[in-house]
Amino acid sequence: MKKSIKKKWIIAITVLLVLIAASIGVLYTGGIEADTVTADEGPVRKLIKETGTVESGSRIVVASNFSGEIKGVIVSEGDFVNAGDLLVTGDESVAQLDLKSLRAQLSGLEVSLGRAREAVRKNKTLYEQGALSREEYDASTAAERELAAQVSSLRYSIESFAKSSGATGVTAPMDGTITEVYAKEGEYTAVGAGLFEISDLEDLYIGVDLIAEDADKVEAGDSVLVYAGDSGGLPATGSSVRRIHLKAREELSGLGIIQKRVKVEIRMEPSISLRLGSDVDIEIIVDEKENVLRVPVNAVFKLDGNHYVFVAEDGRARMRQVETGLEGDDHIEIISGLTKGELVIQSPGNEIEDGVRLK
Repeated sequence: MKKSIKKKWIIAITVLLVLIAASIGVLYTGGIEADTVTADEGPVRKLIKETGTVESGSRIVVASNFSGEIKGVIVSEGDFVNAGDLLVTGDESVAQLDLKSLRAQLSGLEVSLGRAREAVRKNKTLYEQGALSREEYDASTAAERELAAQVSSLRYSIESFAKSSGATGVTAPMDGTITEVYAKEGEYTAVGAGLFEISDLEDLYIGVDLIAEDADKVEAGDSVLVYAGDSGGLPATGSSVRRIHLKAREELSGLGIIQKRVKVEIRMEPSISLRLGSDVDIEIIVDEKENVLRVPVNAVFKLDGNHYVFVAEDGRARMRQVETGLEGDDHIEIISGLTKGELVIQSPGNEIEDGVRLK
C-alpha cells in the first residue's frame, strides 16, 4: 500500500515538473507565435468592388412593322449594316397590288394638282388685269388647296401602309453590327415583335449595378481597375466612371433580398479587349492617397474609442496607440504613433497582450 502511494506521488511530481519545464520553455525559449508585417509607405485605396457586363452605348432592338409571314432574312449575326439597309422581307404579294393601286391614285391627283396650280397662276394674271372676278380667282385657289391636301393625305397613307403591310420590308434604323437575330424565314411575326439587335461596337462600356449607398460614393471621372480576362490576374488601369444614372431601381439579390441599385457606366481603356456581353470584375477607386505610412487593416484594433496596434519590440508585444487616416480595403493610413520599418502584429488574438513574449 505504501509503495502504491509513493508511486502516485512520484508520477504527480514528474507531471508537475514537465508542466513547469514547458512553461519555462514558452516564457524563455519560445513565446507566442505571431504574424508580423512591416509598416511601409505606399498607396491606400478605398474601393467599391463589383462585377459588370460589357454593353454597347448605342444598341437597339429592331421591331417588326407588319404582321404576316417572314419571306426572307437578308442579314446574319456579325454583319455591319447602314441605316436604311433592308433587313427582312415579308409576304408582299397582296400588299404590293394595293400599293400599286394607291400610287396610281396618287399619280392622278398629282397631275390634277399640277393643272390646278397652273390655273391659279393664269387666273392671278387675269384678275390683276381686271379680266377675271375676285370670286372666280378665289374659287381656283380653293380648288388648288383642296387637291394639295388630298395629295398630302394620300402620300402619308401610302407610307404608313407600306410600313404596316411589310411590303417594303424592315430596314435598319441606324449604322451598326447585327449582334442578335431573332427572325426566321417562314415564321410568322406580329407588329412590335423583335427581329434583330443592332449594336455600335465602337461604343462599348462596362455597366455595373451598384447598391444605392455605394453609388452615392461614386463620382464621374473616378478611376477604375478592370480585371480583364487576359490580364493574368493583374488589373488594367486607365478606365474611369463615365456616367451615373439618376434613378435607383428595385432588384432581387441572389439571397432573395430586394435592393435599390443604380446603374453606373464605366469607360473602357482602349487597350482592353472584351467581348460584348462578357462579365468582368471591376474596382472603383472612390478615395486614394499615395505614398503614406500604412499597415494592413487587420493590424489595427479599436479600444475605448482609440486605435491601437501591437508592435513587435525586443521580442515582446507592445501595445501602442496610433492616429489613423484613410481606411482602405487592404491598408489603413497611420498618421502618428508608428515609424516606417517597425513590425506590427496582424490579426492579434486574445493571447496577445502588452508585454507578452513572442516567438
